[in-house]
Amino acid sequence: MKLRFSIRLQLLVLSLFLFAIPWLGYKYVWELEQYLRIGQEQTMIGTARAVATALHERPALFDSQSAYLQNVRPGTDLYAPPIDVPIQLDGRLQEWQAVSPLIQSYNEENVVTWFAEQNVPVTLSVEHMVGRYDQYFYAMFAVTDDKVVFRAPNSLSVDRSDHLLIGMLDAQDTLHRYIISPYDSGWVNAYQLDDNPGRFRAVDNALEIQGRWELTSTGYNVELRFPITMTSGALAFAIVDVDDPANRAKQYAVGTANPNQSDDLGTVVTPSPEIERILSGLRYADSRVWVIDKHKR
Repeated sequence: MKLRFSIRLQLLVLSLFLFAIPWLGYKYVWELEQYLRIGQEQTMIGTARAVATALHERPALFDSQSAYLQNVRPGTDLYAPPIDVPIQLDGRLQEWQAVSPLIQSYNEENVVTWFAEQNVPVTLSVEHMVGRYDQYFYAMFAVTDDKVVFRAPNSLSVDRSDHLLIGMLDAQDTLHRYIISPYDSGWVNAYQLDDNPGRFRAVDNALEIQGRWELTSTGYNVELRFPITMTSGALAFAIVDVDDPANRAKQYAVGTANPNQSDDLGTVVTPSPEIERILSGLRYADSRVWVIDKHKR
C-alpha cells in the first residue's frame, strides 16, 4: 500500500525546510562571529603583552615625578596635551581652541595666597591650561579682572602691580621662582626671583620664559613659552591681583598652587614621546594602542 502525502502536507514539509535555511544561516554567522571575536581578543591580549614587555624593559620611562603621584589634584596637577602646531604668542588664544575642553577655570575657590584680609571680595578669575610642542611647554591665561594695574613707569619693584608668578623645581629639586610684571601690553619676559620665598626681589632676567601680555575688554590674556628642561615636572602658576594704582597693595593670588612653596607645587603630566616612539616602532596594523597610568591619564 502506497503512502500518499497530500499537497498540504508536502507544502508544510517544504515550508519547514525553507524556514530552517535562515536559522542555519544565522547559526553559521553567529558561530563565525564568536570565532572571530575570540581571535580578536587573543590578538589584543598578545599586543598588550608585547607592549607591556617593551615598556617593562625600560624602567627609566617611569622615573618622572608624575609617575609617583598617589592622587591627582584637579586644577593643581596639570595635563599638558601635545599641540599640533607651535602657538603664536600674540595673546589672542586662537590656537588653543582645538584643546579648549581641557581648559581649567580658577576663581575665588582657588585663592592660593592672601596678602590682604580674607574678607576682600575676589573679583579676578582665570581660565588656564598648558600644552606641549616639541621641547617647549606653552601656557595660556585668560584673566577676567575688573581693574588692571600695570607696573609703574621706571619702577624697580616687580610685585606692586598685577603680575604672574611661576614656581618650578629643577632636576635637583631646587625651587626656582619667576615673575612677569609688565609696564604695558606687549612682549614679555620673566624675571627670576631670589631664594627667599617671603619676598619678591628680581635678581636676574629669565629670557627663556617669553610670551605676550595683551589687554582685553574684560581683563587681559597671557601666552607663555619655556623649555621643558627648566622643570622636572613640578610646576605652579598664580595671578596676583592689585586693584588700587595709588597704594598698589596686593590683594590675593589665584592659581594652580602656591608658587612660593616647593611642597605645594603641582605636577605637569604630558604624554611621553619615548613611549610614543616605542609604540610606533611596534607597528601593529589596524590597531590603536593606548598606555594609561593608574589615574587613567
